[in-house]
Order: sequence, then C-alpha cells, then structure tokens
Amino acid sequence: NITEMFLGVETPRKAGLRETLKMQNVATDLVSTVKTIQSYGMVTVAGMIIGFDSDDAAIFEDQYAFLQEAGIPIVMLGLLQAIPRTPLYERLERAFRLRSPAQGNNTLSFTNIEPVCMRYDELIDGYRTLFNRLYTLDAIGERWLANVDAWRSVPGRTWLQKPLGRWRPFMLVQMLLILRWYVARPSRLAFFCRMIAGTVTRLPAAVPQTFSYLAYFIHLREYADKVVSREWRFNYALDDVNTSANRFGEGGAINMLKLEAQHDGGRCDSTNRHADIGSAGGDQERVAAQERAGS
Repeated sequence: NITEMFLGVETPRKAGLRETLKMQNVATDLVSTVKTIQSYGMVTVAGMIIGFDSDDAAIFEDQYAFLQEAGIPIVMLGLLQAIPRTPLYERLERAFRLRSPAQGNNTLSFTNIEPVCMRYDELIDGYRTLFNRLYTLDAIGERWLANVDAWRSVPGRTWLQKPLGRWRPFMLVQMLLILRWYVARPSRLAFFCRMIAGTVTRLPAAVPQTFSYLAYFIHLREYADKVVSREWRFNYALDDVNTSANRFGEGGAINMLKLEAQHDGGRCDSTNRHADIGSAGGDQERVAAQERAGS
C-alpha cells in the first residue's frame, strides 16, 4: 500500500507560487490540505524552494513556520536554479541576472541566479541556517509527531500502514546500527525516547513506522552537519573567466559571475512581498551593453 506522498509545495507565499504558475497551490489552504492528506495514513514529504524573485529575508522564517505547522517530517529544501532552455533561464539571461552555469543540484548551497530582494550572501546564509534549523532533532520530532497525530484525526478511519513488510534477519542489524547512533549522545537518546514514547501515546501501532523513520532522520541530521553547514566552492573553475566574452550552458551569456547586484530599493515591496520582476536587471543590461561596445 502507499505510505508516503511527495508534495511539490515549493513555497508558502502566494507571490512565489504565482511565479511558478502553481495556481492550484494558490487556490487552497496549504496547511489544511496537507493535514487532509496525512489523515489517510500518509507520511508527507515536501519539496520546498528558496530564491524566488519575491523572496526577501523574511522567507526563511515563513518557510520554517509553515513546515512546522503543517507537520511535514521530510523536507527537500533547495535553492532555485535557472536551467538552460527554460523560460526562467531566458528571462534571467535577458535581465543579466545569471551568475554562472547551472550546477544541476538544487540541494547544495549554490544558485546561479542573482536574487532581487536580498544579497546573494544573505540568500546562501539564510538557506544554510534554515536547513540546519529544520533538521535539529527537536524540529524533526515536532513535525513527525504532528504527522502521527494526523493519522488518528478522523474518527472511524482505519490506519493501515505496513511499510516494513515481512521480517528479514538483516533488519536486526539495521536496528542495532540505528540504536548505536542514538545512544552515542544523551541528546540523541532523549530524542529517540521522545519519539517512541510520543508514538505509543498517540498511535501504538505506528511504532514500527517511527523506528523506520528514525533511520531516515540520522541521514538528514548528518547531511545538515557535514554538507550544508560547510563552505563549498562550485565556481573555482570560472574565477578567472571573462564572462562577458564566454558563453555557457545552451548558448546563454553568463553575465553575473562577478557583477554585484545593484539594489535600487524599488524592486521589492516589503509590505506585500512582491517583486517587480519585469524591470529587474535593466541597469545591469545597459552596463554590460556598454562594456561590449567598448571592447
């Protein structure tokens, strides 16, 4: 039976959803919709994106608050990238807002897009901070138990999850490895006990599911510590490249690798959190055109 559902939520902000043309998400209450899906016995996984033109510095708190309220345990959080041969790539190329070629991996602390409503370093630092905040053990535990709560939210609806299948001898080894990680530190052991006890008091039959996802949480915590938190350089091969004279990707001129964003204060409206997308990049385009003419 189906036990887990991936949801392409992207962002809790309607302005960002309109940028992606996900009007079905604009037209619904996202938290209540997630809760309804969970009530049918689903573990929810959400794809979330940071870096839309309408995203300002408050987006990180908005994302965190939404995910905790919705109780989505697993979050695939990534930075928006512009991929060649897409309308987004072509629009940003015309606006001179491409920093470098796309890396093809939106789970790393990198984007090839020059943001509108914050500096590039603010975007990257905010992403790292949000990722680590989402995958503290306390935050994970709060979301997991909220998901378990939803499984019993509709009286008379039978909970039927059986994701572990039939018992296999290797499962004993897996269980011991999971336990070894959690007993290694008092804080981890406290989290482990909280998850098991919290599940027992809510839905005892779901203890095997909780134990299974405890292995998942190890991976996410380790990834946050060992990958996202570290400083990675992706553009070292392009450090000495004159991007105004070289072309990358699908023939697109990468024009923002070393050019600082020029924020004139008129692109972001902090009241309604909406970006004037159409006018972004005009100043950079004129500067680059003059440089090309001079060369």
